[in-house]
Amino acid sequence: MSQHQSKETLTRLAWLAALRQQGERQCRGMYITHTGQVCALGMLAEVTGYQGDWEGYRALAPLAGLSDHHVRSVISMNDGNSITQTRPHTFAEIADVVSSWFPS
Repeated sequence: MSQHQSKETLTRLAWLAALRQQGERQCRGMYITHTGQVCALGMLAEVTGYQGDWEGYRALAPLAGLSDHHVRSVISMNDGNSITQTRPHTFAEIADVVSSWFPS
């Protein structure tokens, strides 16, 4: 890993690693559950230490170098979306797609 990687890149890499390692914690249709399950953006919140509600994703997204479009795509992949015909994805699949957006 380069010493010159941005904070956004390092945050994104930590988030992607957490998604790949903690797939059993995935929930759909909710940001976080009372049993500790999280959606993909909830995992990003944990990685960054964010304590606010799910609408704070607009504040979270730039911390990982994500645009609003990226965030909407992550939400659709996590929960599935009948309008865009996106099937629900696992955390590992989401991590693979997000990684493809930011080639090294």
